[in-house]
Amino acid sequence: MIQQSGIVAEILRNKFGAVIDDMRATLVNTAYSAAIARGRECAAAIFTESGELIDCDSVVHMCSLSETVAQVIEYFKYDMTANDVIITNDPYSGGTRVQDFTLVAPIAHEDEIVMYAAVRARMADIGGELLGSLNPLAQEIWGEGARITPVKLVRDGKLQKDVLTTILLNSRMPEALRLDLDAMMAAINIGKLRLAGLFGSYGNAAVVIAARWALEYAERRLAAEIAAWPKGEYHGASRLQHDCQGREDLAVRVTMRVAEGALELDFAQSDQQSSGFANSTRANTFSYALVALLSVIDESIPRNSGLLRRIALTTRKGTIVDAEFPAPTGWSNYHAGCEIVEAMTSALAEFLPARVANVAASIPLADVIAQAVNHGGTIEQVAVFDYAAFCQGDCGAAEGRDGWGLPGIFAQRPLPSAEIHEIEVGNPIASLEFATDSGGAGQWRGGPGNELKVWLGNRPEDLRLNLCIERSDRGIERQAGGRTGARCDAQLVVEGKATSIERTLVNAPIGPGTALIMRMSGGAGWGLPYQRDAEAVLRDVLDQYVSLQAAHDDYGVVIRPDSMIIDVDATRRRRSELAATAARQ
Repeated sequence: MIQQSGIVAEILRNKFGAVIDDMRATLVNTAYSAAIARGRECAAAIFTESGELIDCDSVVHMCSLSETVAQVIEYFKYDMTANDVIITNDPYSGGTRVQDFTLVAPIAHEDEIVMYAAVRARMADIGGELLGSLNPLAQEIWGEGARITPVKLVRDGKLQKDVLTTILLNSRMPEALRLDLDAMMAAINIGKLRLAGLFGSYGNAAVVIAARWALEYAERRLAAEIAAWPKGEYHGASRLQHDCQGREDLAVRVTMRVAEGALELDFAQSDQQSSGFANSTRANTFSYALVALLSVIDESIPRNSGLLRRIALTTRKGTIVDAEFPAPTGWSNYHAGCEIVEAMTSALAEFLPARVANVAASIPLADVIAQAVNHGGTIEQVAVFDYAAFCQGDCGAAEGRDGWGLPGIFAQRPLPSAEIHEIEVGNPIASLEFATDSGGAGQWRGGPGNELKVWLGNRPEDLRLNLCIERSDRGIERQAGGRTGARCDAQLVVEGKATSIERTLVNAPIGPGTALIMRMSGGAGWGLPYQRDAEAVLRDVLDQYVSLQAAHDDYGVVIRPDSMIIDVDATRRRRSELAATAARQ
């Protein structure tokens, strides 16, 4: 009987995942905005009646969605019916940033709430000073957009038109916002329908027991995994080069304490919060810490709240990883999200070096905002174009494989179509290629970063560029001898003269014939470069990932430029020189 119950529970656990997949597919396929439909900036999840996460399709939203749902349940503890839907975008109610809207809905069986479904998606605009709500100069959350604390969008099955109208009036793109909210609501309804089918087929008790079993199973698996790790205290750190408002070297620090089957992640020694938008809420920090942690454990372990029973998070209010209201948080999905992952990765590398790889990407901000005079002579922001979406790179190598594309969870974001962009926007893309020598050298080569060159100023509106770039060296330093990849870089070309953008450019006017060139950082290599297979180096040269000079200097492979054939004897001598140099260091 126990064996049969376990089989049913495992079947239902996989069916929960199928429900999430259906919710996500509904949202992505019906959303209006490119950020959701193409960029996949969304998440879907289901929860127990007490608010514990059963399943979620996005690691970077696991903890923040859990915290949002927990706060919604607490807030509406005595005022929740089976036909309500709650909406919020509040970073300080368990969320991430004002651009990310969350819908939470109870799931009922025979008029009793037994589960919750939630979806989150990036909205095109929700007010603030800049269209798109990514404002490098924001010093408070209202500079990014309207803050909507949890409120009922649907009450007893009836849409609250006054609530919806209030939300839409705070957006410069109300039609897009309304259509995206409709897509989110459709995803919620699909989740409710699919779960109702499970209750009808298996019965309420079996489904609830399966949810509990999934949490307990994940907890047991993680506890066993941690129990095999060396006990002790490990330290990791990463630095945000700047916060776009003049402050430099903001440190994220973590102390990881490994005990018997349990972890404590202590970020309390991180630096004070930024005055700008490079802050993270506590819930967001927990999610990004899990990105690194889950990359080193068995991928068959379910991603649910059972894991969180074995992980304790410690932060300090007012730091970059636990910002206090009303600090802005608009860039937290990349910074300080990326630095949180890096700090965790460097701590893990102290005791699990063979498993660790870079799983975060330092993607820049590159928004072009179009302005036009529309009503009553007022200059309005009418469109925003995200060129950072074209950035690919930062994927480090690991033992046995080269890096490629975007690392870890960031790889879920597809590269936009250059052709569709040119048709929709009108700014032609001159080139989109991998940058030679951008990947870190190693026995296993770091992934190359790509380079985008796009001509701006081909539209009738007044165009303004907002650009923020982090140029710090990337990748985890390894005893294996791999090297870090090239740094992010950006240039603005005006009348043939190129100007390098070191850090931040805000509200810069774009004239006709202006070009933007962005190079994404490359991933770190793994292992001593001169131990890389010589034929692999030759292929990299032919594919223009590595130059002839770098093949000689870094990899010790001498290739004849006239025939593109390896000079075996010269290569042997060059590699002996590199090995001797390495032995002396």
